Amino acid sequence: MNQPSRRTNKNPNSAQESQASPSTPPPSTHQSPSPTTPISKPLTQRQKLLLRTLLLILTSCFLDYVNLTLLKSNEPQTPNSTSLRGTRSNSRKLPPLSILLNTVNERDIADILKHYHGCDAVTKVYVIAPTNKANLFADVHQPYDSAEETALKNRLKSLNNRFERPPTLSTDFVMTLDDDIIVPCEDIEAGLKAVAVDDRNHIGFFPRLFNDGVTGLLEYRCWFKVFWASRFSMVLTKASFLHHRYLTLYWRDDYKPVRDYVDNLMNCEDIAMSVLVLREGGKPKYLQGTLTDYGVFSGISTRKNNHMNTRSKCISDILDLANVENPEPIDLRENSFTKYWPGLFFQWRPSTIFEWFSADTIQI
Repeated sequence: MNQPSRRTNKNPNSAQESQASPSTPPPSTHQSPSPTTPISKPLTQRQKLLLRTLLLILTSCFLDYVNLTLLKSNEPQTPNSTSLRGTRSNSRKLPPLSILLNTVNERDIADILKHYHGCDAVTKVYVIAPTNKANLFADVHQPYDSAEETALKNRLKSLNNRFERPPTLSTDFVMTLDDDIIVPCEDIEAGLKAVAVDDRNHIGFFPRLFNDGVTGLLEYRCWFKVFWASRFSMVLTKASFLHHRYLTLYWRDDYKPVRDYVDNLMNCEDIAMSVLVLREGGKPKYLQGTLTDYGVFSGISTRKNNHMNTRSKCISDILDLANVENPEPIDLRENSFTKYWPGLFFQWRPSTIFEWFSADTIQI
């Protein structure tokens, strides 16, 4: 029987290689990276958080746009109907409203007044102006009724004067407003409806948080922290709604230490009003709007580097002066007037896109 032939290795080098010492490591097959090959570094925790935040913002904007589009397409278009982002209301059924408009210059004041006088819910606009600027409004007010009652001279350079009750005020509810904030008429109606539900509350478009800091003191935080914690403690008075009785309570003798503190610091009058609301049993309510903020790059919060530290100190000082305990932050979802379907947390958005880039955003 023929046996299959065996092939023999006639290469002498291969025989020597096979007899190599077993202690000799085999040649490495791993090739070191070329000096020109880029080496990717893993993302840091901060970078990952910022990327997730950007994704949430984009998702929130998209879902908010879809939601508003569906609401608008499903709402009957009648001459007297007004869309309030999920609610419908006729402005003629709402109580009248007076606006306390705080201004320091004549920039676009004619257009501003024309806009608010065109809102059905607004009965009167009181312009709180410095004494040396009062004459600027003489011609502006001529087209409107009771023009002589509209311009209020701010004789003292005090931030407290924005809460001074006008002598001719006849409405139950007032809106405190800065001249660099433009609020659409439908948002004004929504705010008026919200404050009419419970007149003890303070309704506003800009929520802020009193957060426990690492030093044990309360820290003032803006929208970014409000969004992540889904909690807030106050709303800013640069666009907010109140019952008129708070204007009287603010000027009582027992609140004079707080007013003096605001005058000395030239800041934190909105924190002072928010603490007053808390002391009287009210609480803040967030109203999501679509506002235009022309003062985002020129306001006090962007001009001063120590703005956040100053505001944080104001919280503890004013709470002590008003004899009010540290307030517990409240839930953003439960204390928001605007309700969305299906109510997912990422559908909450600020009233202006610039709120995402507030002064404390980088302090993650």
